[in-house]
Amino acid sequence: MDHFICLKTKRPVRLLSAVLMSLIIALLFPAGGYGSVKTSAKDDDLLIFRKVAYRVLYDDTWYAEATCLADKEYSGEIEVLPVVMRDGEEFPVRSVGEAAFAFSDITSVILPDGLKQIKSSAFAGCSSLEKVYIPKSVKKIGTGVFSYCDNLELIEVDENNLHFTTIDSVLYTIDGKELVYAPGSAGEELSIPEGVEVIRSFAFEGNDRIVSVRLPETLEKICSGAFFDCNSLDSVVLGRNVSRIEGDSFAYCSLSSLCIDGDNAYYCVDDQKLLLDRKKKHLICAAAASGTVVIPDKVRYIDECSCSGNKKIEKLIIHSRVKSIGAYAFCDCSSLFYVAFRSRKTAFEPGSNVFAGLPYFAEFNIPYSQNEEDINSYKELIKSNSPSGAVITTR
Repeated sequence: MDHFICLKTKRPVRLLSAVLMSLIIALLFPAGGYGSVKTSAKDDDLLIFRKVAYRVLYDDTWYAEATCLADKEYSGEIEVLPVVMRDGEEFPVRSVGEAAFAFSDITSVILPDGLKQIKSSAFAGCSSLEKVYIPKSVKKIGTGVFSYCDNLELIEVDENNLHFTTIDSVLYTIDGKELVYAPGSAGEELSIPEGVEVIRSFAFEGNDRIVSVRLPETLEKICSGAFFDCNSLDSVVLGRNVSRIEGDSFAYCSLSSLCIDGDNAYYCVDDQKLLLDRKKKHLICAAAASGTVVIPDKVRYIDECSCSGNKKIEKLIIHSRVKSIGAYAFCDCSSLFYVAFRSRKTAFEPGSNVFAGLPYFAEFNIPYSQNEEDINSYKELIKSNSPSGAVITTR
């Protein structure tokens, strides 16, 4: 979970807030009991039934949402009720909240018919979760719902569900155009069927079993974090129709092979295995790069998280024409011990963690300047983005 904390703030804040909420609920209510924080259901009550906490919300009508576990130590099956009551009032349970059960020890979950939505990261990090049944009423499933569910073997979708289906253990939209989630049980080698156009955000996140994936010719978009931290993923082949690859799609992957169809009009892969836009102005991904990497002359922008988690890059040369280096670009490159800058102008912002997580002894070489103030300013900026023991030299 360390990379959640140092890499992407939108992920850790969302997931950690759910854990904090569980702690608060556990203190307010005894395990297995029930109660409310406020006196009126229309004031957003927190209710607890059978170890699950609910809150009452309004969206055209009053309904309940499963918010978190009341007993953070609970391990076993949970049931989300179809209806919760307060002072004789009934509230249908319509949703499972964002990060509601994240990082809990539940083994299985019963979701009620009538449930409409499972929000983002609802079960993320539930490493003991083994099976999930999605009822016919579910219309929306958020991103990263089952990320890091290492032992999830079965996702079953009601055959009468009009919005989602599973094929060979993988969850898709009913029209087959979007891949929603792929559990480890899908296998080491996965062939995504033709017709899929989008791989959703965090669809494979934390899947440590997948080794290779064949992407269909119909694929057009790979969303943010789609293959985030797939640490066994070895090879990826991108087709000619892929027109959008969002940030950190392959962050924390250590690929040996990243290839793309030569007819792709939007992206290319160079001799260093760097994924670039077709004009070679943006460095998109360096998950397959190794040894000494020299940023290509035409590159002006090194995108956010483009090289995060690469374990094979050892030396990095950044030329003087690079205008911008995105946040976390080289974060947690654990073998990167030497970085050379060829420009006197810095290309990144203070606190953007560009080089966070590099080896303690990493060396940063910067251009010499007769203006000592410029050199000191450069050094301070590097220090704010790198390990505390980093060595900074001039040439």
